[in-house]
Amino acid sequence: MSKLSIPLLCALFIVGLFACQSEKNDSSTETKTWELVPSGEKIEIELDSLTANVALAMVYYDGGDSPLLFNVNSDKNALQIYDVDAGKLQKELVFEAEGPNGVRVGFFHVHNLDSIFIFPEWSQKLILVDSEGQIKNRIDYELPENVSALFLHNTYYVSPPKVVDGQLIAKARGTKPPMDYSQSELDDLPVLVSIDLTSKEVTSLPYHFPTDYFSQGIKMMEVSIVQELHRTVFSFAGDHALYFSDSGNLTKKDGPSAFLDATLPVLPQDVDGRIFAEYALTKSRYSDLIKDPYRNVLYRFAFPTEPVQSEEELRALRENPRSFILMVFDENLELLTEKKFDAGTYYPSNSFVGEKGLYLSTSNSQNPEIKEDWMAFELIELVGK
Repeated sequence: MSKLSIPLLCALFIVGLFACQSEKNDSSTETKTWELVPSGEKIEIELDSLTANVALAMVYYDGGDSPLLFNVNSDKNALQIYDVDAGKLQKELVFEAEGPNGVRVGFFHVHNLDSIFIFPEWSQKLILVDSEGQIKNRIDYELPENVSALFLHNTYYVSPPKVVDGQLIAKARGTKPPMDYSQSELDDLPVLVSIDLTSKEVTSLPYHFPTDYFSQGIKMMEVSIVQELHRTVFSFAGDHALYFSDSGNLTKKDGPSAFLDATLPVLPQDVDGRIFAEYALTKSRYSDLIKDPYRNVLYRFAFPTEPVQSEEELRALRENPRSFILMVFDENLELLTEKKFDAGTYYPSNSFVGEKGLYLSTSNSQNPEIKEDWMAFELIELVGK
């Protein structure tokens, strides 16, 4: 080999090395795209004849030996616990409704299997029970004058409370319908309060509706809240943006859906029950915000404007919404993807996050595959490409 060959080969090797490194860097900085894909994989849970296949209050819990689905049966005043893997009822906690040991089962929060908080609707009390149905504590508390109740609905603008350092931090609800509020009153209305579980003292936290929420007109006063370890994220029904706080003040992050009206609708001046129902059920709006701790993303549900032609259609929407949108945001609240799901297959207010992804109820009354005596959920996978 000539003396020139060795330096030439070294030079070619170095050039090739840098070329490969450059290709690797280019590949690593490529933007990954994401897609929501119905997988066809289902979780099915067998029910008795007295339990509905859609839930008013349900919670998925996977902090034990196997995942559990908690469900309220209001007719029985019972909290049912289902083994998700087996698809069977594990136990049913039936409570007396009245008397000294009375528990009116309403909405609830599973902190762990020894601490299940039950919140009777529209009351200023909570009951702490365990997974055997033993009552461990009863707490009566007094809310601020401008707050009517804790609003911890498990399937409507879902906002799980958080228990930290002996404090229960929970969503609060105002005392009046939206039409009776001014923006200044809204500015003073807390959306979160803290209850000291020992002293029972209630503190209004410095979180409120956006200061311009009513600037274009009156909107639904609904919010879904995700309380993370070091951050709280808010999704308001009538605002495209998400809001977050890690130090007390809310920061706005734009997050509009391409499927909703660019300018979200407001209520007209003269409102009756029918007009409010049409606004709440047929106009563009945002709904549940749900955390996926496995993939560290947030799912945001939304509904597009879909006019109705008759009272019958409007009544039907109370039980069975039409199409809906599912949005996915990363940990920085950047939109990864969104998908519109057509009407007739899913029941979006019954959903939960498991290890594999988001599960949507398929107990839609128009779904030809519906099973009356089963709760069924289909896995919606978040797929990167």
